[in-house]
Amino acid sequence: MLTTTRWTPIFPTSIQRLRQELDNSLQSAVRRDQLTAYPPLTIWEDETNIYVEADVPGFSEDALEIQFKDGQLSLAGTRPVPKEDGKYSHNERMFGEFNRTIMLTDVVDPNSIDAALEQGVLRICIGKKPEAQPMKISVKSAATSGKSKRIADKKS
Repeated sequence: MLTTTRWTPIFPTSIQRLRQELDNSLQSAVRRDQLTAYPPLTIWEDETNIYVEADVPGFSEDALEIQFKDGQLSLAGTRPVPKEDGKYSHNERMFGEFNRTIMLTDVVDPNSIDAALEQGVLRICIGKKPEAQPMKISVKSAATSGKSKRIADKKS
């Protein structure tokens, strides 16, 4: 019986090194992209509103700015770097500025946007235009509405 074994050199070839460098650079690019998506958002809607929640721990109301223009909701904020004596040995907290822009549909009523900050969560409620909201139509009997009789008369 013949067995085939794949030979792997102890010292990587230039092609193997190139592949490893490409893999490493792609992984670091993905990590950088994930870091730029700050703050993390949750967006959902119901029949009358669109809701946006952003995790912004450590930000004050004065440090956050929300703007709506041309169907885009923009969130911006600044958290200053604390001035501390000594040097950091490890820091994963975000300081500085952020900007996020969300494209919204044309059903948004720009005059009905409310925002509140509670326990590090920014909650934005955006009302939909009345014509975009579902309209309830009541059903009446033919005797009380009178319209169905006229429709029946026109068919005769």
